[in-house]
Formats: sequence, structure tokens, C-alpha cells
Amino acid sequence: MKKIILIGLLMVIGLTAPRFGQAAFDQNSIVSTNEVVQDNFVSFANTITIDGKVEGDVLAVGSQVTINGEVTGDVIVAAYSLTVSGRVNGSIRAVATDVTVRGAVGRNVTVAVANDLMVTNIGSIAGSLSYVAGNVTIAGPIAGNVTGQAVSLDLNAEVKKDVQVGVSGKGLTLGSLAKIGGNLRYDSSETIPLNASAVAGTIEHREPRVDVTSLRQFAIKASWAFRIMNFLGLLLIGLIIIAIIPKGAAAVIHDMATRPFMKIGWGILLLIGFPIAMVVLAGSIVGLPMAVILATLYALGIYLSPVFVGLLIGQSFFAYVLRGKNMPMAVSFIVGFTAYTALTWVVYLGVFVSLAGVIWGFSSLVRVIVSHIRQTNNLHESK
Repeated sequence: MKKIILIGLLMVIGLTAPRFGQAAFDQNSIVSTNEVVQDNFVSFANTITIDGKVEGDVLAVGSQVTINGEVTGDVIVAAYSLTVSGRVNGSIRAVATDVTVRGAVGRNVTVAVANDLMVTNIGSIAGSLSYVAGNVTIAGPIAGNVTGQAVSLDLNAEVKKDVQVGVSGKGLTLGSLAKIGGNLRYDSSETIPLNASAVAGTIEHREPRVDVTSLRQFAIKASWAFRIMNFLGLLLIGLIIIAIIPKGAAAVIHDMATRPFMKIGWGILLLIGFPIAMVVLAGSIVGLPMAVILATLYALGIYLSPVFVGLLIGQSFFAYVLRGKNMPMAVSFIVGFTAYTALTWVVYLGVFVSLAGVIWGFSSLVRVIVSHIRQTNNLHESK
């Protein structure tokens, strides 16, 4: 649990670096063949390659993560693709589009994979395999259990314990080299003819509680409809803010661009502190109305935060392209917010981009509002 929290915080920090993480994501991170890292290895990079040895855990966020060497601890990854051709003595926990295991894993593998998960015939897992994936191919031996949900599973290797999986239609195949030491239970809308001699225990077929394929299609359609409506709504609200209070919008993005790491820290504290304050206020009759007002402002601030992230992206982009020349704020916002929204729609990575944007934007929005209130009070007092 501690490692999950740690990797979440590391992702937020990496994604909210100056210039939107370019310094962290545009570079390659390599542990060379003869190099030994005598500690945990943490990296945010476009391409992460470990050819040497890491005497600890690996925490990696990037596009492509490749492990050709040895990791003595666990591997925790959020990436587009993960390839393990070397040895991992601990467990693997990954969120990726594609995962390939060509090497040896000393303990368990737990993955969420959008497309393909492959354990090749030269790969092996000394523990159990748990997954949520698109298509799964297992050609290497697994010493523990296999548990997961996928569109299809092609099993052509030895699994020493139980196999409990869900597939779509007739998406389960037992190859000629398949051997299951325990029981096989599969959830599918259809009964699949399987080689009973490949299973030492019993074979059980269960009807799925829901049609996975139909549910997935509906969820995808509903998700895209919501995303488009949310994008158009925030785009309109952003243009209204720019038209009515351009100086206020400029103040927020100026605050965001100044000492961003400090703003990230404040953002995390504010996101945690506001709910605590609401609970404390709601504990009394006098404070209850204030708690309701605070909750409303809290939700509104979180909702509006992406507007300012998009505006900062747009202005930074045009400042670089036009070499300091100004572009109308509305144009900068439309371009920047569209780019930011596209990043939030990237599978898996979008969750962390959205979280980073909320933390960054919310912090500066609150700081600017508080500063404005103080200046107004000081002005009244001076009069």
C-alpha cells in the first residue's frame, strides 16, 4: 500500500514539472550494462532502459520501459509499454497499454493492460499472475495461480495451480502445451470445448453476470459523450472568464508559472485541508452553512482548475513559437486547453495528467483569490 501511494505522489510531481514535465519526459533514462544502482531507482522519462542491475525497487513513469538487466526488488510502472527481458526478483505491478514478459519474475505479476499482455516461451513467473487486459497470451510457465478478466486468453504453458478467468465469447484457448495443476474456472457467455486432459482438477463454466463486451461498448460511448460535453462546457466557461476578468485569469497563470513546485505542495495541502475544514465546520449548527458554502467553492475551484492549466499551456506555447510576441488570450486558451484535454484523454496517463492539473491550478486559484481579498480589505482599512 505504501508503494502505491508513493508512486502516485511521484507521478504527480513528475507530471507537474516546469513546462509541463518536459524536463522529465523528453529525456532518456538508462542504467548501462555494467552499472549497479545500489538503491531504489526512480525515473520519469520518455524511454527508460535498465541494462544493468538495480539493488532495490524500480519506480518508472514513461512511454517505453525496458528491463534487460536485473532488479532485486519490485517493479512499479505506469507506461505505454513495458518489456521485461531480464530478471525481476520481486513483483511487478504495472499499468500500461502493452506488457511483455520475456525474462524471469521471482514473485507475482499484477497488471492492467489496455491491449496485449504476453508471457513468452522464454519468460516465467515464480508467483501468480493477475490481470485486467485486452488479449492475453501465456506461453511461459507460471508457478502460482492465474486470475483475470480479458477479451481473450491463449494458454499454452504450465500453470501449477488454479486458473480463474473471464473471457468474451469463445475467447479461451488451451494449446497443446497447456497444463493446469489445479482447477479451471472460466466465465463466458458461451461454453467452450476444451482439452480436459490438460487440467488436473475440474473444469467449471459460469455465465458472466454481465455481458462484458456490451458493457464495455456502452461504457466507452458514455465516457466519450461525457468527455466531449465536459470539454465544450469548460471551453465556454473559460472564454467567459477571459472576457469578463482577463486580469484575474492572467494573475492565476502568472502564479502557476512562478515556483511551480511550491504551488504543487500547496495544492496537495489545500485538496486535503478543505475537506477536513468542511467536516469540522459541519459539526456545529453555526458552522454548517459555512461548510456548505466551502464545499460549493471547493467543488467549483476543482472544476475550473483545468481552464487555467489550458491557458498557461497556450500562452507558453505561443510565447515560444512567436518568440515573445503576444497572442490574444482567447486564442491561447483554445489551443492550450484543447492540447491539455487531449492529454487527459490518453489511456491511464490521462488520470495523472488530470490530477496534476487540478493540484496545480487549484492551488494558484485559491492563492490569487485570497491575495485579492487581502488587498481589498487593506484598501478599505486605509480609507
